[in-house]
Amino acid sequence: MSPELIKAVKERIILGRSRESIVDELHQAGHSDEMVGQAFKLAEQQIANPIDLELQPIPLSSLPSVSELIKNGWAFTKNRTDFILPIMLPLLSLAIIDYLSNSSMLDGQAILANVVPILNFIAIVLYLLSVNALLFVVSKNSGRHIGYKEAFIWSKSNFFSLFWISMLTSLVVLGGFYLFIIPGIIVSVFLYFSQYVYVSEGLRGFNALMRSRALVQNNWWPIAVRIGLMGITFLGVMFVLGLIIGFTTAGAGNSKTFDLFFDFGTQVLSALMVIIFVHAGAALYRGLSTNTPPQVPMQPDSDKWKYVTLAILAPVLTILFISLVIKNTDSYNQSNSDTALSESIDMKQQLSVIDNLAREYFDTNNSSYDGVCESIKSSDTEYSLVDCIESEGSYAASFSTGKVDWCVDSDGYKKTIMVPLGDRTTCLDIDKNSAETPKKLKSEISEPTQEPAETSVEFETTPNPSI
Repeated sequence: MSPELIKAVKERIILGRSRESIVDELHQAGHSDEMVGQAFKLAEQQIANPIDLELQPIPLSSLPSVSELIKNGWAFTKNRTDFILPIMLPLLSLAIIDYLSNSSMLDGQAILANVVPILNFIAIVLYLLSVNALLFVVSKNSGRHIGYKEAFIWSKSNFFSLFWISMLTSLVVLGGFYLFIIPGIIVSVFLYFSQYVYVSEGLRGFNALMRSRALVQNNWWPIAVRIGLMGITFLGVMFVLGLIIGFTTAGAGNSKTFDLFFDFGTQVLSALMVIIFVHAGAALYRGLSTNTPPQVPMQPDSDKWKYVTLAILAPVLTILFISLVIKNTDSYNQSNSDTALSESIDMKQQLSVIDNLAREYFDTNNSSYDGVCESIKSSDTEYSLVDCIESEGSYAASFSTGKVDWCVDSDGYKKTIMVPLGDRTTCLDIDKNSAETPKKLKSEISEPTQEPAETSVEFETTPNPSI
């Protein structure tokens, strides 16, 4: 019995093809009923007993090195320039929209400001469609040229299937990160090829995730090292780009100019790196799948349920985390509010005590406030005295809670103040909604207003000759 025939039957069973369609296809290829029946029997036995297909570590020579991945990815990028602009333009538009949003150009333009989220959403969708189209081209490896238009049409028709796989992968990885980070890193490498599996093998949902896990199983470290080193290389290039842009725009004297140029350079480089990364992923996937039979991806059911549990755990823990943050924030704000209210009550009581002390001093000191500040300083007060200004007919004293300054004066003012006393003997009564002109100082009111002196003007009289 031909192993290739058994493998072909098994692949079609995994992809969900009906027995009748598989039999018809094999008959058209010239295989007899007896041979087809035996192939079905052996293929179903291998699917039912995945232990017979135990995965072995793939020799490192079967996987391309990091330098080969980058070199081949760059060569592909230069040959397929038709993908550079479709991936780069959405990223550039996001950078431009962000720059305009943070500048004064949209100030007062309420309609434009409301359109910004819509433009961002459109840019993100176009970016994902272009990346999915690239994924289709690099994964098929059919030997024929697949144009961007054909790939984009495929991307649109498969957008939600790929998006669902991406969502499941993100949830599983997030659930792993909630378990003290390291499980999330491990799972992210296991599920790295889920979308490649969908494009190449047609497996959907969790089946794609579990097939990716089967590919990486026993080969986790070689894949993790390659992905990690490529990521470090990308970050290094970004760092050098930042230094170059920083030096070239150093004399501009405008941080927004630097931000715009840096975002522009970053997005162009990101587009190139995306193409290289996606191509590298396809190369690693082919290296793994060539040595790994396309078995049913779920080996024991318990393995699948581990990942399902992580996917369920992620949103549950996220909601719990957000709820705890909101609850703690409310408790913190309430605590601060209660503290501020308590301080306000205590301070008003203290100001009343100081006001009574000053009035008693005024009554016993021949109706004068001279020396009242010494009396206030020597009083037993809970809050620290900031300033005390006195004159014969008035005084003002300010205290601090550490956060807010309060003031009391001879006019009976007992509130917070926004302006230090300086040399005034009165508090500044500033309205909460608008800064009013400070009321007249007590000392100014007590001083008599000098009327302008009457000026007598003598006019020289000239005799009228007509009289």
